[in-house]
Amino acid sequence: MFLKKNSLSINSLVLILISGISVVFGLLREMQIASIVGTTIYADIFYLAILLPELIGNIIGSATSNIYLRVYKLETVSRKELAGGIFYSLLIIGTVILLLLEILFPIISELIAPTYSGIEKKTLILFGRIVLPVILASVILGVVTATLNANNRFYLVGINGLVYSIVLIIMTNLLHPFINIYALSIGYLIAYFIRVLFIVPPMLKYVQGFNIKYSFNILKEVPRLIIYNSIISVQNVYEKSLASTISTGIVSILNYSNRIVTLPNLLITNSILTVIFPKLVSSSTNKKEFINLLRKSFFLLGILLFVSGIYIFNYSNNVITLLFSNKSLVNTEMLISVLKWYVPIMILNGLSQLLIKAAYAEGRTKFPVVINLISLIIYFILAISLKQSINSNWKMLLLCLFVYNLALFVMLAFKYREIFMVKLNKFTLNTLVWTFSLFATIISFVIITNLYLESSNLIRLTLNTIIYLLLIIIFFYVKFKNKINLKLNRNRIKFDN
Repeated sequence: MFLKKNSLSINSLVLILISGISVVFGLLREMQIASIVGTTIYADIFYLAILLPELIGNIIGSATSNIYLRVYKLETVSRKELAGGIFYSLLIIGTVILLLLEILFPIISELIAPTYSGIEKKTLILFGRIVLPVILASVILGVVTATLNANNRFYLVGINGLVYSIVLIIMTNLLHPFINIYALSIGYLIAYFIRVLFIVPPMLKYVQGFNIKYSFNILKEVPRLIIYNSIISVQNVYEKSLASTISTGIVSILNYSNRIVTLPNLLITNSILTVIFPKLVSSSTNKKEFINLLRKSFFLLGILLFVSGIYIFNYSNNVITLLFSNKSLVNTEMLISVLKWYVPIMILNGLSQLLIKAAYAEGRTKFPVVINLISLIIYFILAISLKQSINSNWKMLLLCLFVYNLALFVMLAFKYREIFMVKLNKFTLNTLVWTFSLFATIISFVIITNLYLESSNLIRLTLNTIIYLLLIIIFFYVKFKNKINLKLNRNRIKFDN
């Protein structure tokens, strides 16, 4: 089963639908964690324990896959050898890192949670050592998914996330009665390796042997991107470490909020980037085509993220109340407040991801490193100067995170300022009117529901959500109906023939 090779809209739609189902299970997973540990110290410990495997996967796996996909798409002769060289090289690198971290984790735990001692510290070390083998899976997943995406097997990547979420929920439920809180870490480990068993076999048909010479040109470029991803990771680790010193539960509250508010990026941004990145790579030699494609993607992504942000900001009270019904374990009031603060961060982050992918597509691996370093310096200066305020007010921590994402986005937007330089003609005026009408309609709907149809229960919230989505779908149909009708007519002609 292959998706349409050259259809950005259809491929993105299919992935969004698959991701939508995965998102539902992701929410159920967060509810499951909340029901077991809520915002207690054990929730903080679990999220701090899985921090390292996720960071290593992002630092090495993501760095390699971004360079690898560009080379793979432009390669015409030895793709299988290239895939084999990178896949097995990462497997070896991941194994070495895993062995080192298993030995050094007690020392690393001191850096991650400096205020922990006694049973808290012992539990963190045990949780961490249980989940560390996930590093092997997370390191190779980037190249595996990149290979499948390059061969138009997008749907497998989408389904893989769904398989992971379902297995994670099932395993945690099965194990919890027997091993209590340790079900979270062991279930996480099992789910990750089942995820690998699901997605690696289809990728192996595109792999042939292990020859380091095919992967050398990619691996020598990886350190530069590792620096870039490490910069992001340093900010993430510092944020979690600083949060652990504020009060018990703040790490888990930040994680719950972040998981919920980044759903639009998981659902929309990742789906669009999965489809658009190979196309950006292919068009990178034609500047005009590249900018036009980037402009369309930026507009589409921006609209979808903004309407998602409006929904989250308006209905966060209702969503949190319904998701986290175990109020004795979860501080829902703080969770709602944190969630609203995360909305502008989510929008800036999603748009920045697109522009960073554009830089990778052009082969500009140094540029993301430089701008992230500048943003990180701004973040640290602000965080250090506000440290006393942060210890008494967690909102200052989110303010630092907002400034970090804003600085990053401004530099990226300046670099790709050509996407904002459009001629004022009938088409652009129609687009402006359409955009204004869309936002005016959904904001009016939000105001009306708040005044007269307050979503105080699941049925009303579901009804309001369906109407909200229908309004967006109707507007997009009106905007793109000519293209949709043209595609439908083409499909009819093919079917008739």
